[in-house]
Amino acid sequence: MLRSFTNRELGMVELALEEEDINWRRNRRRRGKWVHNAWKKRDIEEEFVSLLPHMKCDGIKFYEYFRILLYTFNELERKLEKKLRKKDTLLRQ
Repeated sequence: MLRSFTNRELGMVELALEEEDINWRRNRRRRGKWVHNAWKKRDIEEEFVSLLPHMKCDGIKFYEYFRILLYTFNELERKLEKKLRKKDTLLRQ
């Protein structure tokens, strides 16, 4: 099949493929990776402490990470607030 092409035509195909390859490599290098602000501080702070405030601002991200609706989480938090609060004991004095 290649015998039906002239050397000039094969050269043009080669140049076109090379240009396409160069463009693909350039575009691949430019592609940045976007990282949500919540994930940037995970190494510095504890995971839950740093994630919760960010996730509460974004209901979709909250649901994707915790698998519970933000509204449901807030209701549970409100109902369990008294039981989860730290109590003063003799050991803390």
